[in-house]
Amino acid sequence: MSGAYLDRSAGSLRLYLRGDLQFDAADEALYHEPLGRAADLAAARRPGRPLRALILGGGDGLAARELLRREAVESIDLVDRDPEVLALGRGALAALNEGAFEDPRLRARQADAREFLAGARGYDAAIFDLTYPDDEDGAELFSVARLRQVRRALRPWGVLALNAVSPELTPEAFVCIGASLRAAGLEPLAYGFDLPSFAREGYG
Repeated sequence: MSGAYLDRSAGSLRLYLRGDLQFDAADEALYHEPLGRAADLAAARRPGRPLRALILGGGDGLAARELLRREAVESIDLVDRDPEVLALGRGALAALNEGAFEDPRLRARQADAREFLAGARGYDAAIFDLTYPDDEDGAELFSVARLRQVRRALRPWGVLALNAVSPELTPEAFVCIGASLRAAGLEPLAYGFDLPSFAREGYG
């Protein structure tokens, strides 16, 4: 059980997992729209090519919504191990994700990202829309070995977008993720933005 909880108080909509805020509808686009730019960068590298995209996590459908807005995206594989979040994405969050799960370009499956990555190949864009790791098991998804699997899953011009946590509150983790990306054969480019809902929660 994920402990998924939708808070509809004060006229807003917030998703919590095990007590941790995942998004607030008031500002979630500030987080998810930049993730969708992975497809824009991949398209710029190979103009006119239909794109295959991979989302690890993202069962709420919000990252998928952003990718589906890109005409170049031909297909998306979404892999999330949490059945509760996937059910919310197909149901209570369908209006917010603009019916992403009804789009024939999206294929969603309940599975562990690690198992899926072992055989994943041929993607133009990938998005890590994973819950912030708070234990060794979750952090393993950001290990050099796993990021090398992501690199193998991408085509030579492929682009990965991920949350590298807060450089202000967790600078060591931020630097470590960058170093791990480099060690895996990827070329990290950092960008930052303010997310008011996360700042209120003390996440940075």
